[in-house]
This record gives sequence, C-alpha cells and structure tokens, in this order.
Amino acid sequence: MNSVQLFWFAHLLKAGFFKHPSALILWQALHQSLATPAAASSISPAQSSLFTPFFAYESGTTTYPKSYALQGITGGNSREDYIITGTKNLANGGNPAAQGLVYQGPINASNTSQGNGSGTWTIMNVPNEINAINNPTVNSYTNTSIYGVDNLGNGLVNLVGSVSPANATYDSAGFPSSTLGFYYAGPITTTPNKNDFQVFQPKFSDGSLANYTFIHSINGGLAAGGYDSFPTRPDIHAFIYNPTASDSNKQKDIILPGGDNALTKTAYGIWHNQGSSYTIAGGVGLQYDASRKKIIGNQSEGLGSAYLLDYDSVTGLFSNYKTFNYPSTSSSKTLETHFEGIWYNGNGTYKLPATISPGPNGSLGAAATATISRDSLTGGFSNASWEILPLNYPSTGAVPLFTTNDSIFDKASIGSYTLSQGNFSDFAFLNAT
Repeated sequence: MNSVQLFWFAHLLKAGFFKHPSALILWQALHQSLATPAAASSISPAQSSLFTPFFAYESGTTTYPKSYALQGITGGNSREDYIITGTKNLANGGNPAAQGLVYQGPINASNTSQGNGSGTWTIMNVPNEINAINNPTVNSYTNTSIYGVDNLGNGLVNLVGSVSPANATYDSAGFPSSTLGFYYAGPITTTPNKNDFQVFQPKFSDGSLANYTFIHSINGGLAAGGYDSFPTRPDIHAFIYNPTASDSNKQKDIILPGGDNALTKTAYGIWHNQGSSYTIAGGVGLQYDASRKKIIGNQSEGLGSAYLLDYDSVTGLFSNYKTFNYPSTSSSKTLETHFEGIWYNGNGTYKLPATISPGPNGSLGAAATATISRDSLTGGFSNASWEILPLNYPSTGAVPLFTTNDSIFDKASIGSYTLSQGNFSDFAFLNAT
C-alpha cells in the first residue's frame, strides 16, 4: 500500500466508509484506482453554487480543525436558512476528542470570526451522567458526532448521532473500541441539559450488546440507524429508534419484506410522510443465496444497492421495498449505490442523496441525487432519475477523487469533498435545478 492508498484507507476508516454495505470488498476492487487515479475530466465548472470548505474555525483562529465533516441538513426558521450538523476532529485516539457542531444560517460565501457562512456555529456535546439504555454502567462520554437533525420549531430541534464511552480504547488508525447512539430534544446550545438526551446501545437477537451504534437520521419523532460488532460480527443491522417507547421497545429491527437474506443493511434516512407512515432509505449489501449456498452481489447489480422501504409505526409492518442502482455502462461498472438520507417535497416526490462507487466521472466515489416519485396507483416507488452533482473544481473543471452527497434538503446538499491538493474537506452546495 503506497502513501496515497494508506492515507485514503485511514481517512475512509475514520469517516465510516467501511461500515457501508460490502465496503471491504469494494475497497479491494478500488484499491488499484488509488494508485493510478483516472485522468481529470474536461467537464465544465459547476454553474450552481459550491462552497468548500464550509465549516467552523478552531476557536480564536482562522484555521480549520484537524479533520471535520458535515453530516445532516434541514430547513431553518426562514426560507434561506438551514440547520446543518457535523463533527470536528473525527475520532482520532481521543486526542483531541471529536465534538459535535451545529450551524444555523444561510449557505453563502460570507465568513465570520466563527467560520464559513454568515450564520452561527455552536459546539454541542453529549454531557456526562446519562445512563446508557441497555448498559447503565456507561454514563460518561467523549467523541460526540452529530449526524441527523429535525427542526421542531420554536427554537427546538431533535439531534441524533454517536458518542463513545469515556473509557473507550483506540486502534492504530484512531478508531474507537465502542460507539453508542444518542438522541436529543431541546434547544441548540453549548450547554445542553443532560435530561434532554438519551444514550442507547442496541442488542442483537441473542441479547448481546452491539459494539458500534450509529443513529443517522431523525424525522417525525422516529430515528433510524445501524449497529454491529465489527470485526467479530461485521454484518450491519438496521433499526428504528423510538425515543418515547419503553426501554425494552425502543429498538425495532428493520426486516426487508419478501425474505430478508441481506447479510448487511443500513438505514441512513427516515422521513415522516403523514400519520403513522414513514419511509426509510439506506443500502443493502451482499446476500446469501440458499439455493446456490454462496454469497452473491445484491440482485446481480454489483456489491451493494440503495433501497427505499415504507414503515407503519402503528402496525409495525414494512412494505413497498425497492432497490435502486446507478446505471452501469460499458465503460463504468457501478459496484455500489447507497442512499445517505432522504427528503420529501410534500407532493409525491422524494430526493435521495446518494454516493456512487466508482463514480461514472472516473472518481473513486461520486456524489449523486436520485429523484423518485410515489406511484399513486400502487403506493410503491417509481424508478429513479439520477443526477451526478456538478462538483468539479471551478478553476479547472477537474473531477475530485472522492465526493459524497451525505444529506439533502430541497436544493441544498452537504457532504465530503477532496480538494485539488488532495486534502479531505467538506462542501455545501446549492443546486440550480
């Protein structure tokens, strides 16, 4: 592994790439592409508004943290405002510890003493003295990472994400030995009340506790995420989290209709349609084919597919399961398609932020958006129309090595981005369409 490959392996590990369905196999398939990157594309620079980096400075400076990421977005309290969540100093041996951040304001080219944008950046961390549900011996925490956000109005929000126990150990790549999921309901403040939090550690069906938990998305009172015990139990289990249920009923594992033989599945987005109807977005990885007694790629479409799935919170039933893959071509075989979140326009159309690997533009990964409609007759989902976000370097038109579309709200997207110097960064993007 050369220095470039080693850098990207370590960074993708910290960023959670290897918790995607089939990511280890995907890494092997893409390993060589890091040694000899594809030539830059001649695509013209983006006409929409791209802001990169878009993050908070370290306190009292105009420099960015050692590492950082934007992870969730929703609408703010006025038409041009957003609430964006993220993390600075991604878990790196606990020193410095990761911290959660929340941005409130417009996405624009302005800068303040706090960082990019003309809004405000607020550090928010999970406080101590919260007994973890299912594991009450854990009650002190470090490495807060905020993934999802839902604007409740009147100055209140729901936040979800992950946190590590204060006594967690770290491997040579800086990855913690344990993470737990958290839920928050309250104001955006640097001093949140511990009583507004829940910290949760899921259980496998045999009653054992998961080592890693990531709650990715929150909408309409329910959250969605995943858990595993990598590397001993690497298959990811997707679940719904209900903060108002009793402790023994907060976890609802997601079961795919029609025979769930997926070895791994994620839930990165959840949307409350109306009443008891929710839609979940994520990805499914390799499957076990019992008839051939072998592991196969999902539906013969590469190593992983994105999916949508409906959930009824009253009956507890799942329905309208459908997988999606970015179309392969003779020159570009799509190995993995993954939905990173979900947004609904209220009029029958969903927008799904997605990551395509490898990108059809010659990149290791490409940020994309899938547009999918609700079929008024069957109640199911249409096929997807796809857009690769025009995130080429404005000065040269070159294609970044790696981009992800991690969250979307209307025309605004946020995600990961490689700068022209090869450094890993983030972006905020306002689409013209």
